[in-house]
Amino acid sequence: MARDWRCRVKTRRKAPRDDGPAKADAKIAERRASVERRRRQMRWRTIRRVVLAVLVLAGTVALLLSPPLRVASVRVQGVAMVEADDIAALADAEGRPLVFVDTPEVAARVRSSPLVLDARVRADYLRRTVVIDVVERTPIAYVEQAGSFLLVDRDGVGVAMTETAPATMFYLTGAIGPQKVGDTNEKAGWAGMAAEEFSRWSKHAFQSAGYGERGIFLVTTDGVMVYVGSVDRIEEKGRALRAVQAKAEAERWNLRYVDVTTPENPAVSK
Repeated sequence: MARDWRCRVKTRRKAPRDDGPAKADAKIAERRASVERRRRQMRWRTIRRVVLAVLVLAGTVALLLSPPLRVASVRVQGVAMVEADDIAALADAEGRPLVFVDTPEVAARVRSSPLVLDARVRADYLRRTVVIDVVERTPIAYVEQAGSFLLVDRDGVGVAMTETAPATMFYLTGAIGPQKVGDTNEKAGWAGMAAEEFSRWSKHAFQSAGYGERGIFLVTTDGVMVYVGSVDRIEEKGRALRAVQAKAEAERWNLRYVDVTTPENPAVSK
């Protein structure tokens, strides 16, 4: 019996497509509903995140503003003539939130005191303390004021009053001194600074300093007047004075005054 080798092709009936308008509208509506559900979910997630962030922020701020994290004390270091309470009052930090204390701003307020040359401020979080390291102005000379003595620093700032004349400071002659603590007179500062600097070079100590028509002048303990002029080239002027004094001793001059306003050509009177 002969085999029939012809291929048999099995055909599949395709399901009829239902492209009716109702079916299409239903699919579109379903997609829109799905998109809207996703949008609602995203909105709620966003809202929850914002609410959570606000709650965390509010809790953090409340914690930072709470009494346990406020400045409990202000410690002032390095003061001798200035009252520590006055410095603490200038700082105005006690009771404030420790984390919000602006240390550079506090230091600037402390430096506003005429008696303070410099100040450094740091926060001690463990002890809830603001620590202020103060550098006071150092007096080098004094001015007599109605029976009392006003101490003056290198900038001519009146630092403190005393009832006795300081033996280790220079007396400022003439009406060049500041009138009270906190006042400034630059000429007084220049004269005091010149006396301090010239003491490094002079063979004789100075008993007083002043400022006149020819600028700064100094008077040694043996009565010799030294005209300095200004504080410019002060080291050269100091060396010039020392050279004149050495020559005067060698040649037994009886000096009356030395003018070192031009240090390369000092003038003397003998």
